[in-house]
Amino acid sequence: LFGAVGTEGAIHDLNLASGELSSYEETAGFVSHLFGRLYNCENHASISNVRSYYVGGLVNYAHEGSSIEGCKNYGAVSTPTRYAAGIVSRLAPMAAIDSCVNYGSVSSATNNAAGIVNYCGGNIKRCVNQGYISGADMVAGVVNECIGNDSILYCHNDGQVYATGSNTAGVIGKTDATTTDKPNVIIGCYNTADITSEKNAAGVISSLGAGTLAYDSYNTGSITSGSSRSGGFASEIGGKEGVVTTYTGTSSYTGGFAASTDDEATIELCYNAGNVTAANNFVGGFAASNSATNINCYNLGNVTSEKGYGIGGM
Repeated sequence: LFGAVGTEGAIHDLNLASGELSSYEETAGFVSHLFGRLYNCENHASISNVRSYYVGGLVNYAHEGSSIEGCKNYGAVSTPTRYAAGIVSRLAPMAAIDSCVNYGSVSSATNNAAGIVNYCGGNIKRCVNQGYISGADMVAGVVNECIGNDSILYCHNDGQVYATGSNTAGVIGKTDATTTDKPNVIIGCYNTADITSEKNAAGVISSLGAGTLAYDSYNTGSITSGSSRSGGFASEIGGKEGVVTTYTGTSSYTGGFAASTDDEATIELCYNAGNVTAANNFVGGFAASNSATNINCYNLGNVTSEKGYGIGGM
């Protein structure tokens, strides 16, 4: 509907009831480049691009200082390449999303599909994905990639996530390594849906980078991987001064909590309550390969493997 909305501009209380919107690249239901506000809007149209990158159900690029509040997407969002998201494809640093919901399917023929945001440098809170999210690599229910100084607060995923490749998660696909003065912060996030990929599948975060702080987050969905590196909470936990607290899981593969952890990570007050089943070797009730500092962590689930070596209760 709009190519750009300036810093003093606002779009609000609009309902795009039906239809199809498609362009070469940078396609969105309401606005391509948002510098102002978008609030209380709904999209029911299908959104797609035909050849290039970046497609969002509501916004293509939310620039620094912009905000998206109380919006919903019901339309299917798709791209033959990459960077598809239910709400906004790219969220700049100092931009914010609050209380938004995606109900539509989001699909990317190659990489990078997410229910809420694909590429995130800003702040997201109280957002929910209910849609089916699919792609090859880097597929996530809420956010695909956090680039640093992000905050993801009280968000959750209820929609099935499926990837034919790797790096798949219920909430966040990847948090980049950051410095301690600009950490990625995740608080109160959870996944309830089934997560499936060929490898690197996780209930909450597929790859948790150095400097990320994650608190009070959990998974209750089934995690299925065709080959390797899958965990109920995370596939990989790495990095100095990373902390993960208060996790519960109910079903996972390879590691009940994580597939692998770095020797400079700290994991505190976390546990797995689900059965862990794998077809291959190196299976752990808590972690398959664990080099982190673990404080008051434990496993309650059964651990089994069809091939039978490298199996441990923790």
